[in-house]
Amino acid sequence: MNKIKSIYLDILRIVSAFYVFFYHFLKYKNGKILAFSNSTISNYINLQYLPAHYFVIVFFVLSGYLITMSASKPDLTIRKFMVARLGRLYSVLIPALLFSYIVYFYLNYFSKYSGQILEHSNHLVSRFFVNLFFLSQCWSLSSTPPINNPFWSVDYEFIYYIIIASLLLIKGASKYIVLFICLVIAWFKILILAPCWLLGSLLFKIDSRKIYLNNKLSLAIFIITSVLIVLLVSGFYILPFTKYPGDQIFMGHVLYFSWNFRADYIFSLLVSSNLYALFGLSRSLEKFTSTKFITFFAPKIQFISNCTYTLYLFHLPLLLLFSSIGFYDNSNNSHLAVLMLTVLIAVAIIARQTEFKVNLWRGWIEKSIAPVESIFTKAKKSIILLVKP
Repeated sequence: MNKIKSIYLDILRIVSAFYVFFYHFLKYKNGKILAFSNSTISNYINLQYLPAHYFVIVFFVLSGYLITMSASKPDLTIRKFMVARLGRLYSVLIPALLFSYIVYFYLNYFSKYSGQILEHSNHLVSRFFVNLFFLSQCWSLSSTPPINNPFWSVDYEFIYYIIIASLLLIKGASKYIVLFICLVIAWFKILILAPCWLLGSLLFKIDSRKIYLNNKLSLAIFIITSVLIVLLVSGFYILPFTKYPGDQIFMGHVLYFSWNFRADYIFSLLVSSNLYALFGLSRSLEKFTSTKFITFFAPKIQFISNCTYTLYLFHLPLLLLFSSIGFYDNSNNSHLAVLMLTVLIAVAIIARQTEFKVNLWRGWIEKSIAPVESIFTKAKKSIILLVKP
């Protein structure tokens, strides 16, 4: 991947994660009252739910591209792929899951918050394990951890990882068995957003074959899609489908976070088209990567990008924890600025122990699956001996 592609993907990841963070910072409510911000600032900046959701769809497209790239490496086995992916996911997910529970119990015990923030926290033990094993959104479940709704998208992505791994890395009839089991476990709600992720996968296949348009056409598509994306995420234009978030029912299924899937399809198509156009232009733009400006900012952009997964899964419990301190006053704009800055500093520190140590987590995953593999190998040999005539 050339530097232009890499920098652009990093920028999209940063913008997406920060929009979700700022949306929750400005709009998150404790009952009917803003939890962290005040109405003056919130109404002035006026971030909206739909754009925040669309930026999660951006993550899906980027993930589809990057994970398919990873799964397409020569000599890669399903075992190596799963160790790499689980190490990456668990490096942030397990600390964020534990931290969410700790903050929840703290807030609940000291009655720091009430209302909607501490609701939907029944079956806490079950919620912990279904999130740990990426099952919280399967079938009719929607069981994110307490005070941390962003977890929902990680469960979707894990299912998509298994789908692409079964298609690209498993040989023979086993491919279809694993794929079938995966589809049955996930079911309708998760699968209905799979096309958004698979567009990113398709984008990689096209990019790897270097099938590009000429520069003029690529530039035109890039400008048009960029303008449309900006209009959608700024709220100036709303796609003509369901206009209100909620537990929408489609074909007898409650969709929860997939409620706006028709608009998500269009938005993911715009994002993937925008990326495709940029990839076509990147060949001509590569010469600019040696400029002082790019050389100076590229490492900083990459560092921030490497913290976005941590920001995404940690920002809500961090906001709730720091804002629960007695002297915090959300009517004071200085307090708002300090809260926002404190969370971002905390995320950078936490990321040093999570995302930046992903190889350590992969080593732990490697060691933990070895005994399980041994048990399965022995069981397989026993079955073969039993059925052998």
